[in-house]
Amino acid sequence: MKTNRMICMTESWDNIIKFNEKYFPGWRGIDEIYYSNALAGEVGEICNAVKHRAGGGTKEKKVSTTELMDEIADTFIYLELLIEKQYLDVTSLSDAINSKIKTNIERMEARNERGE
Repeated sequence: MKTNRMICMTESWDNIIKFNEKYFPGWRGIDEIYYSNALAGEVGEICNAVKHRAGGGTKEKKVSTTELMDEIADTFIYLELLIEKQYLDVTSLSDAINSKIKTNIERMEARNERGE
């Protein structure tokens, strides 16, 4: 059963591809290293925005929730493009996430059993 979140995410993924196909028709020919580096840069921008929201940094800058969400959206866009460039099936991403969560649960349960 598809939830509203799943439908929203699928629509978002589709919109990213449609946008790139229309405005950057040669995007599939760009080396995937570009997308991984762009993704890393966007993650850095999220970190910087969070730092400023927490009062850090050398410049006085207030980062709004909208600005932070824009940076987070940029990471999702580049993540989707990287997934596409690696010929991975975006629909199986949920399975991969759930598998990773299961692995992490098993690790945490083992830690708890050892008293850590």
